[in-house]
Amino acid sequence: MPPVKRPRSSPAREVEILETVLRLVAHDGYDAVTMDAVAAAAHASKATLYRRWPSKADMIVDAVRRHIGTVAVPVPTGTLRGDLIQVLSQVAEQLTSDDLALQLIAPAHHDPELMKALEIKVREPARIVMRILLERAVAQGELTSLSEPDLPHDVAMPMLLDALLWGRPVDADLVAHIVDRVLLPLLEAWSTVG
Repeated sequence: MPPVKRPRSSPAREVEILETVLRLVAHDGYDAVTMDAVAAAAHASKATLYRRWPSKADMIVDAVRRHIGTVAVPVPTGTLRGDLIQVLSQVAEQLTSDDLALQLIAPAHHDPELMKALEIKVREPARIVMRILLERAVAQGELTSLSEPDLPHDVAMPMLLDALLWGRPVDADLVAHIVDRVLLPLLEAWSTVG
């Protein structure tokens, strides 16, 4: 009886490949990982990889996103503050679960494909979640307008990344500080101006 072949694009096979990608990135760093190296380590053809991922950057970002998860819209807490804390706590957990996020920050500055993949697959979904929180706050009467819907994301993320890069704790205290001392005052000011 001939050996049973695995379907070319089975979800289980994709997971195996993405886990291989994570191991290679964790061990060798982003710059050292190539499609050839992934194909060899995952026992897959380069054609298989390119059918699913148009570039190394897309493949690595998918692997990291699968590993750390995506930012989810939280169950409403009843307040914008509570919702912001929930979302930023998710992000803080993702950033600190291991050093994979850090390993992609520096290469993204000199790799336009990686920067674009991170923008599309990580940054924009997180911005959408933040916009949903602001829409809730407007519906609840906590804010009067959405004049700057990307403000929470565009202010909070650099603050979290700065702490991560410089070795400061990315924890509940930092999240509360960002929300209470920075985001809420900014949003209240923009809401009354808008």
